[in-house]
Amino acid sequence: MYTWHFSNGQLTYDRNDEIKAGLSLACDGGSIKLCDYGFHSSWRLIDALRCAGGNYLSLCEVGGRIIEGDDKLVSSIRRHIAVGDIERTLHLFAIWCADDEFDAAWGAAWAAASAAAWDAARGAAWDAASDAVWDKQNVKLTEMVFELPEFAPYKDLYMAQ
Repeated sequence: MYTWHFSNGQLTYDRNDEIKAGLSLACDGGSIKLCDYGFHSSWRLIDALRCAGGNYLSLCEVGGRIIEGDDKLVSSIRRHIAVGDIERTLHLFAIWCADDEFDAAWGAAWAAASAAAWDAARGAAWDAASDAVWDKQNVKLTEMVFELPEFAPYKDLYMAQ
């Protein structure tokens, strides 16, 4: 199973190893717990970005015990398959997000929510539009990352899961 993990390029907690392709990590005893102990990552790149601790991105293979949350997971084993500093890609992605398509999607959400019974439908309309935009952003960012030389060889492997 392949996931995404952002970092500042260094392991945290009690280790300061550089994160690089091929690095394998396993929990030393103890029970893993979401947001507390274990190796965190996300199925979707956009979700990993929410928890980003830096601009170094890893495509990871996870295994062992896995506990899933809404937008992230924790595993007892994580292997970093591809690693790269994607600061420039994140900058380009931010520019893409600010274009007319993004503005149009939010405008449509507001119009749909206004046309419906505002008080009753506002939350549902907003959530649907927000999810649609979030999904679109995930697709775009994933495409941009797989254009980078560090990640390109793994595109088919990731997409096949």
